[in-house]
Amino acid sequence: LRGNLMEEFKYDYDLDTLNEKYIAYNLFQLVEFDLSMNKFRSISPILFRTVINLRILNMSYNSLTEIPVGIFSTLTKLTKLDLSVNRLVALNQSVFSELYFLEFLNVSCNNLSLLEQDLFASQSYLVHLDLSQNYFEYFESTSFQNLSRLENLYLYSNPIKHLEERFVGLTSI
Repeated sequence: LRGNLMEEFKYDYDLDTLNEKYIAYNLFQLVEFDLSMNKFRSISPILFRTVINLRILNMSYNSLTEIPVGIFSTLTKLTKLDLSVNRLVALNQSVFSELYFLEFLNVSCNNLSLLEQDLFASQSYLVHLDLSQNYFEYFESTSFQNLSRLENLYLYSNPIKHLEERFVGLTSI
């Protein structure tokens, strides 16, 4: 569904909201889902309820301002998630908690300015993390403590004022 400039799925006139009845219902075998380059401003918290075999999810180049808690709860096999080029202002500390096998995460080009303490607590397989082109001014020394396999960390084009000399847990960089 990439590049369709969709803003909504009409079902009950709930404007600007993805409705799982039109997309994800009974798509058990779906492995890659590309919703990029549309105009989505919000997504239903139950959108991916039945897409349990999904490995790659691309929601880049939309107008998302938030990611509902629990939206990824059934995506336990997800390895790649792209949320870049949206309007995200915050990420709840539990938003990625069920994404145990995530290897690639891109949240670049958003409006993020703060990383919650345990945001990456479950992402021990993460190899690539892109936080570039946001509004981060600093990162705690423990911001990436559970990411021992991380090989690529992108922080460029942030207004960073202070950077810790060493980040706890980053042993692969």
